[in-house]
Amino acid sequence: MGSAESMAEAISSCAYFDTASEEVRPPWALAQADKFEYEDCPFCKMRRSHLSWLRTEIKRLTSEVAAVQTSIPPIFLPELQTHLQAGLPASGYTGGVDDIVASSCPRCPELRQQVIEVQDEARQLDAQCKARIEFRREQARKVEELLIAKRAIEAKLMSSGGRMDDGQLSLITRVNLADEDAMLTAAKQPL
Repeated sequence: MGSAESMAEAISSCAYFDTASEEVRPPWALAQADKFEYEDCPFCKMRRSHLSWLRTEIKRLTSEVAAVQTSIPPIFLPELQTHLQAGLPASGYTGGVDDIVASSCPRCPELRQQVIEVQDEARQLDAQCKARIEFRREQARKVEELLIAKRAIEAKLMSSGGRMDDGQLSLITRVNLADEDAMLTAAKQPL
């Protein structure tokens, strides 16, 4: 028992830290606050890196929104607009960028605000993409029925000859083209 009591005493004496007698020093970067130039500021350097990354992510997210949007048949676009107006889903997207509160140069607050604004823009695009994906999932059965109806019309056109005045097949989709022909046709179209 005696050794347990002495152990508890030793632990409590180690855990005690008298802040009045000892000076608590902040981390080096914080101790140097307001002494850095913009070009040398470690926080601004990290924020510039974050801005660059987030702008790349915004390009990717914009592309994803466009890709999902084009996968929705035009007949469903009014319903999509109604769905989007009802509200966007919550997005926890951060882009892997953490908010750095510290500052050590006069431009730190300005750059921090830019990071927050660009991150909000990326979060908004993420929510736009999620909303379109949710809509696409909800409408999947209707989209499939529409595609089946299109293919049935194509089959009728093919069985009746389906020729236009210029001798070309009049088909609704490129489903009946060979893969190589479809790739060449897609490559010729402007993006």
